[in-house]
Amino acid sequence: MTKKRLALLVVAGLAAAYGLPSAAGAFFLDDVTQPFRFASLAVGAPLVVGAALLVLGRRGGAPLLWLSAATYAAVMLLPAFYRHGVDAFSVLMSAFYFSLAVRVGLAAAAHMLCWRCHG
Repeated sequence: MTKKRLALLVVAGLAAAYGLPSAAGAFFLDDVTQPFRFASLAVGAPLVVGAALLVLGRRGGAPLLWLSAATYAAVMLLPAFYRHGVDAFSVLMSAFYFSLAVRVGLAAAAHMLCWRCHG
């Protein structure tokens, strides 16, 4: 196993570990609305499926990680802008920015590693 392949497996494992609670939360949380359940599934499922594709060595996993990051940003930012307008960036908590940075970092790492592994 090459170092690039091992690094890709580490990124896939991190993506799965980050996406599973989000995807599973859609089914096990009782006190949330249906739109929140759908948003949680829409954000977590691409991470889990993308991680599985990365483990299998398929390039299609990286775009799914980008899709999850974009969906997460949209799910959080659109309601914030609707309620707070331009003050949305100051209203959102630092946990959102950290989570978005992790998601974008995983997608960028997977994209770079897929590009290097598959040419």
